Amino acid sequence: MFMIMKFAFATDDGENFTREHFGSAEYYLIYEYDGEELKFMERIANTTGEEEKHGDEEKARRVMNLMRDKAIKVFVASVMGPNITIIRKRFVPVISRINNIEEAIKRINFDEIAEEARREGEKRIIYIR
Repeated sequence: MFMIMKFAFATDDGENFTREHFGSAEYYLIYEYDGEELKFMERIANTTGEEEKHGDEEKARRVMNLMRDKAIKVFVASVMGPNITIIRKRFVPVISRINNIEEAIKRINFDEIAEEARREGEKRIIYIR
């Protein structure tokens, strides 16, 4: 049985991934995958505030809470910060080597991500190339 997965794509301009860490994006494009297609749901503002210091764990908690509130399971960005170790405990991190979000979406291996999302414990990092 396939589970519905929600993805958050980190962006500043709505078209490309932010050049900053996932948690520093201005916006997140939220998509839902139902086992057949990926559908855009909404764009949400990053309301988690600034980091106190690089790799701020409190900032990571605020980002994770924002994503949990939207039932997000997968974080997608071109850059993840040092808090990826915390994120991997609850979410699937996906790092794209393709800057344009629409182009990256075409190369997502949804089966691989779904398998990782079902796995217990720390999730491995998945790459889009």
